[in-house]
Amino acid sequence: MAGSTTLAKARGMQPARESAPAAFRSAGGAPASHRRGRSLWSTSGVTDVAEANNISVQTETATKGTQFSWTKCWYPVTAVSYLDPARPHQATILGHNLVVWRDSSNTWRCFKDSCPHRAAPLSEGRIHPITKDLECAYHGWQFEGSGAARELPQSEPGSAKATACASKRSCATSFPTAEAHGLLFVWLEGGAEGQAQAAAAPLPSLPAADHTGKEWFPVSTWYVRDLEVDYLPLMENSADPGHVHFTHAGYIGSPDKAGPITVRVLERDDQGVYRFVCDDPKGATFRNLDLQPPCMLWASSEGMAPEGELALLYFVVPVAPGRSRLMSLPLATNSKFRTLSKIFHWQPWLRHLYNHKVAAQDIVILHRQGTNMAAPDFDGWRRGFYLPTTADSGVVVLRKWLEDVAGGGVAWGPNVAAGGQAPIQPEERREVLMDHYHQHTEHCPHCRGALKNVQTASKLLLGTAGACFLGLAYAWGRGTAPLAAASLALLAGLGASLALRSALKGLEQQFIFTDWRHSDH
Repeated sequence: MAGSTTLAKARGMQPARESAPAAFRSAGGAPASHRRGRSLWSTSGVTDVAEANNISVQTETATKGTQFSWTKCWYPVTAVSYLDPARPHQATILGHNLVVWRDSSNTWRCFKDSCPHRAAPLSEGRIHPITKDLECAYHGWQFEGSGAARELPQSEPGSAKATACASKRSCATSFPTAEAHGLLFVWLEGGAEGQAQAAAAPLPSLPAADHTGKEWFPVSTWYVRDLEVDYLPLMENSADPGHVHFTHAGYIGSPDKAGPITVRVLERDDQGVYRFVCDDPKGATFRNLDLQPPCMLWASSEGMAPEGELALLYFVVPVAPGRSRLMSLPLATNSKFRTLSKIFHWQPWLRHLYNHKVAAQDIVILHRQGTNMAAPDFDGWRRGFYLPTTADSGVVVLRKWLEDVAGGGVAWGPNVAAGGQAPIQPEERREVLMDHYHQHTEHCPHCRGALKNVQTASKLLLGTAGACFLGLAYAWGRGTAPLAAASLALLAGLGASLALRSALKGLEQQFIFTDWRHSDH
């Protein structure tokens, strides 16, 4: 109900700008990259990782004595830079339909996307130009940042309106919010109890420095994309070092670098983070992986190069059955990435288009993996998967965490039918699976702006080509020789304009849709 507050300042944290994620330390005071623990398993004699009882998963959350609750958790909504403060934004997490908006105190708020009047979507409303409250587009009810109703136009003025606005039934359902690492987070429990729980719960933490003490810097801005992929396949994929050299061959991997990978699972820390060490004889895999269910993964190259490290930060957010939101950010301590960082912060869309290519290599595989696992004949992960190597340790830990800690699976919210499952029939239209525009471009200010510039330049080049063509027609009509200097100049202008426009049309398409088939590469 009413009473939502942004908690970042209450914790003494400064909201991080997207270009420089805030550095946080783990509860023990040491950087997360320094965590160590005893190995939870031995690889000797293991024939099926899933049946090796050496892997154990603690059944308590960071709040001792309690099981994990899916709504009592911080979830990233999106990058703050993706949010336009002049309008409300619709979002869905765990099947909870939400509206995000910024109030008159410049605080980002999150409400249930349902007006208490007659359940109209508040995300279709507007920010009132004078009060800066959230106004419902259906009947004009206005809500302040706490969720309390400030204006009910249909009510009689005076005591009747005051009574209606003071009623709890006129309040929008609000949820706690916080900013960190350039992201907006929401806690999916409202009311005073939800506020207290959120205030006591730490946000996902990042290491301030690598194992040598060098500070991390962001190589680019956040890449945020909605995918037609179920949460579990996408989360497992992010914790799977074995697929990189095949699925992403030629981009971030190569089959000739593939080989046995010994993955050691280290004990979970008190913040719910499971740590893995990947021993790859060829040195072609990130050495460390931190998995903090339900959403966060941190992969780093700790100790692999003396000049510094590279890391990838992922958040995988369950949106609805068969749909997830991916957020990724590369960070480094290696100075050789400084120049690349300047380029990617100058033109962030360059890295985002590259991310589209990498994501496209996963999307169809993961989408259909999700539909296969949702099919009635799939006999659960223990029988449906065969996991004979330690490379699948991340999958096992995540699955056991779901079983032993998180109630057996995602607890979907009120906008998902009971027993929500990923679709059984796969989506055959590749333009839907790899829809760059609706999944990313229209929400990303960097790519949206770049697309507009490309389209404008394309129109100007078409106009230039038309002018050159008319100039040629006029010149030749006046008897100018085809090989005369004026004719050649106009021909060159026509050819260059058409060639550049063709290149721009190809670039434009990358913001909208591009296909990927592994059989063609």
